[in-house]
Amino acid sequence: MPPKKKTHEVTLALEAGNAAMVDLGKMLGPTGANMRAVKLEYDEATSKCKTHSSWCLLNLVISAYQAGPDAVLQNAKSKKLPNPDYVDSVRSLMSSCFCDKY
Repeated sequence: MPPKKKTHEVTLALEAGNAAMVDLGKMLGPTGANMRAVKLEYDEATSKCKTHSSWCLLNLVISAYQAGPDAVLQNAKSKKLPNPDYVDSVRSLMSSCFCDKY
């Protein structure tokens, strides 16, 4: 079977763990994508990272970048980020980055 060919590339900004079908319809409707499948996959993938202080992969990577992997590993049992203020700042900047407008 030949490899799949990419036909569309879309950047979406959706609520973590709860993508709105209306928003998906507006953004993906013209592509013919299976919006229900996209919603289920997106919601599952992002449901653990709903807040800036959640113990999830994105927050752990941001935290380890600033505090180091040892600091994150030491907090694994309590599941508390060693630098929640830093993670919050980075996540906030990520949601309002002017670089995404180009």
